[in-house]
Amino acid sequence: MKKTLLLAFVLLGVLSCKKKEEPLPTQPGQEKTSTALSIGCFAFEGDYGTILLRVTDTLNGIKGFLKYDLYEKDSNTGTFKGFLKGDTLIADYTFQSEGTESTRQVAFLAGENQLLEGYGEMTPDGTRFKETKTLQFSKAMPLTKTDCKGTPDCPVGFGFVYSALEKKCLPVKTIATVLHPLKDGMASAGPQAYVLFSKDTETAELFLPDQDKSVFLSKTSEGNWAFEEYKLMAWKGYVLQYKGKPVYGGQ
Repeated sequence: MKKTLLLAFVLLGVLSCKKKEEPLPTQPGQEKTSTALSIGCFAFEGDYGTILLRVTDTLNGIKGFLKYDLYEKDSNTGTFKGFLKGDTLIADYTFQSEGTESTRQVAFLAGENQLLEGYGEMTPDGTRFKETKTLQFSKAMPLTKTDCKGTPDCPVGFGFVYSALEKKCLPVKTIATVLHPLKDGMASAGPQAYVLFSKDTETAELFLPDQDKSVFLSKTSEGNWAFEEYKLMAWKGYVLQYKGKPVYGGQ
């Protein structure tokens, strides 16, 4: 009798342990977690333009910043929020373009230190994919893992810069002087530069798209601003020279 009772207790203990080890079922609409994508930055830079993506959160879905600056297309910058389906990020991208806020669905396939953007048939309003299972991922503009610029609170390159002059993070849309890249002396498409002047205009803080930190230029006797190889000239707006060559211009 004692042996029978002992065996019964052992069986109950084994069954109880197995029950605890069983994973909780996935709730409807809830995606399984994945380690395919971690916090960090990815970038594509080539003849077609640039694409920047920064993952800032993977605990509450996948969140971050995204920027497109493509050849002969309007530049747009914004935030995204989504989830991983296996190794595929499906997200809603909310962005500003020419002063208008819009949202559309984007997809990226996460590989080893690389992201490939997904393309597929969209809904009639152009905001969502009709079917995410049939997406095609292009290798034409791969985003490669890279070092992040700025901080999570001030993501340089995604519409924010850190101003050492004002000692705070600033949205670039609040900076009045915008300089466009010059090609053969004419303004062209591409990443822009920004200039912030001190109240007495003796100092010009220059923000370049390929640099993490700003450059301080001091006013010269000629009424321009200069530092080492950089010279900012007030001529029909502003022209920025680097090593004597005009590289940016604007108002």
